[in-house]
Amino acid sequence: MSDGINLTGGSEPDRVNATEATAGFFAVLGIQPLIGRGITTDDEQIGKNHVTVLSYSLWVNRFGSDREIVGKDVTINGLPFNVLGVMPSEMKYPVKADLWIPVAFGNDRVLTGNAFAYQTIARLKLGVSAGQAQTELGGVTDEFLKKYPEPFPRTQPVTVSPLLEDMVSQIKQSLLILLGAVGFVLLIACANVTNLLLARGAGRRREVAIRFALGARRIRLIRQFLLESLMLSITGGAAGLLVALWSIDALRLIGPASLPRLAQVNLNGRVFMFTLLVSLVTGAIFGLIPALQSSKVDLTVALKDGGAQSGAGKGFYRMRSLLVAGEMALALVLLIGAGLLMKSFVHVMQNDVGFNPNNVLTLSIDLPDSKYPKVEQKNEFFQQVSERLRGLPGASSVSVASSLPFAGFSLAYEFKTEADAVPGVGKNAIFRSVSSDFSKRWEWAS
Repeated sequence: MSDGINLTGGSEPDRVNATEATAGFFAVLGIQPLIGRGITTDDEQIGKNHVTVLSYSLWVNRFGSDREIVGKDVTINGLPFNVLGVMPSEMKYPVKADLWIPVAFGNDRVLTGNAFAYQTIARLKLGVSAGQAQTELGGVTDEFLKKYPEPFPRTQPVTVSPLLEDMVSQIKQSLLILLGAVGFVLLIACANVTNLLLARGAGRRREVAIRFALGARRIRLIRQFLLESLMLSITGGAAGLLVALWSIDALRLIGPASLPRLAQVNLNGRVFMFTLLVSLVTGAIFGLIPALQSSKVDLTVALKDGGAQSGAGKGFYRMRSLLVAGEMALALVLLIGAGLLMKSFVHVMQNDVGFNPNNVLTLSIDLPDSKYPKVEQKNEFFQQVSERLRGLPGASSVSVASSLPFAGFSLAYEFKTEADAVPGVGKNAIFRSVSSDFSKRWEWAS
C-alpha cells in the first residue's frame, strides 16, 4: 500500500491510500463489490490498468454515495482512472486502503516505490495447514533461487501466517490483557451477587424450614433458587447489551486508530449468543452456591422464633468469608495491574526518542510523474516550496525528507565490508534522503 496518492477533481484535492492488487484479490478474500465489478485479468495489462475500485468510506465521504460514479473517471496522481466499482463497508484490507488499482508489471506504474514490495495472499484448501503450505512454498522458493541466484539473494526464510493473525498481531496482546481485566471485574461482580444471595437466603431459612416440614424436596428448592439466580444473571446480561449498544458510537469515536477494524465493531448474533452463554454459566455456577447453602437448614433451630440467623451454620459464614477474600484478591490483582500499566505508560511518554518533536509540523507531498516526469523538475519543486516556507513569519527552519522518523516506507540497501568473508551475504542499511536543516528541524540529539 502506498503512503498516499493525490486524488483530485471535485471541490478539494484529497490525500488517499491506494493499494495495488491482482485480479484474484477480492475473490480470495471472498468479498463481492457492492456496486459495479472488481479487477479482472484484462485490467492488469499495460494500457488497460488505469481503472480503480473505491472503498465504501471513500465512496460515501468523497462522492456522496453516488451510484452513478461507476463508469466515470477520477484523477489519481494527475491521470484519469475509470471507476470499476465500490466495495462494501466490511472490506477493510489493507486497513487504511481507500481504493484499489490493478497491478501492471512493467513501467506503467501509478504508485511510486519499489515494484517488488508485494505481499501474497492465498486461500488454503480444506485440510491443508499453514505448516504444509509453508513447506511447499519454501521448496518452490529454493528452486527459484537456485535458478535465479541474482538479483534475488535470500536473506530470510519464507513464512506463512494466517491473515487474521497478521492483522491483529500488534494489538492482540493488549486486547487479551483487557479481556483478562474484564474477566476479573466479572468475577468480582459475581462474588458480590453471590454474597447478596447468601444473605438473602439466610433470611429465608424459616421459609425453607416450613416448606421442608410440609414435604418439599431439597432438589426442588435448589431448582427454585437456581432459577432465581439465572433470571438475575440474564437480566444483568441484557442490561449490559443495552449499555454496549448505546456505547458503540462513543467507542468508535474515542478508540485508537491502531485498533484493527474499529469501524466495524457492532453487536451481532455472535455477541448475543456469547452474552447469553456467559450469563447462563455465571448464573448457574455462582447461583448454585447460595442455592445449596439456603436449602441446607436445621429444622429444629430454624423453626424457632428468631432462629433464622442461628440456623445458618458455620459453613454459611465460611463461604461468605471465602467469597470476600476472593473479591479482595481479585481487586488487588486489578489494582496492581493498573498500576503497572500506568507506570509503563509514563515510561513510554518519558522515553527519549533522540529528537524533539514539539512545534514541528509535517505534510506529505507526492508529485505525479505525469506532471513532473524528470527528477530535476521534482527537485526544483521542493526547492521552491522550501524557500517559500522559510519566508513565513512562524517558520524557524524547513527541510525535506523521503519519509518521517518512525513513519513511512524507507528503502533498504545491501552493503558489504571488508570483514564480510562469506560470499553473497551482506548487511542491510535503511536510509532516508534528507535536505539541509533536517537535524536542526528535529533537534536531533548527538
